[in-house]
Amino acid sequence: MEAKLNEYLREGEHIRWQSKPENFQLLESSSKTQILRKWVLTLAICGGLIISYLSAHERSNSLGFVSLMTFCAAVMLISPMMEKRGLMKSRYWITDRRVIQMTKDKVFYYMNLSDVDKYEIVKGLTDNDCLVVGSPVFADVEKHIRWRASHPKEDPEALKDRDHVDGMILYNIGNAAAGAALLKELGRTKAA
Repeated sequence: MEAKLNEYLREGEHIRWQSKPENFQLLESSSKTQILRKWVLTLAICGGLIISYLSAHERSNSLGFVSLMTFCAAVMLISPMMEKRGLMKSRYWITDRRVIQMTKDKVFYYMNLSDVDKYEIVKGLTDNDCLVVGSPVFADVEKHIRWRASHPKEDPEALKDRDHVDGMILYNIGNAAAGAALLKELGRTKAA
């Protein structure tokens, strides 16, 4: 990972801060209702479709449909666990020039410090604080914090610079205050 990061850094760019998500519970406060709702709706919809299908068709010809619905339900039920696993593989850095995120797939995204218009430490949605960087992601914090943390807000105008993003959420980090202090020290951003 260090070699890959070193290749990604620009000439003369230096890391000033780094972090990664701390371990968190699958059903933490910000995501508990959303995950439970997803599980209940998945079971209700898939179960209802299976029951409806079986009542209208012969059971001997139903194996394919029942298998498909069971597979779809299983995917939906395990997706929060996969999302958590992916988030735990994220890594974050602030350099003297950029904020950088590496996702679970070892794909790098960045924001130039000059592009960071706002940042905020978000408390209470996760076990540890989150550092939200870039105003375009502020709207996603309350409802989609985990998803947005895994998917930085891409810049639709950056056709050839696909790793440049408009915002990112540094999720459930233990040293969010130090990251925010560095952004303040670097003097190019304002706290929200």
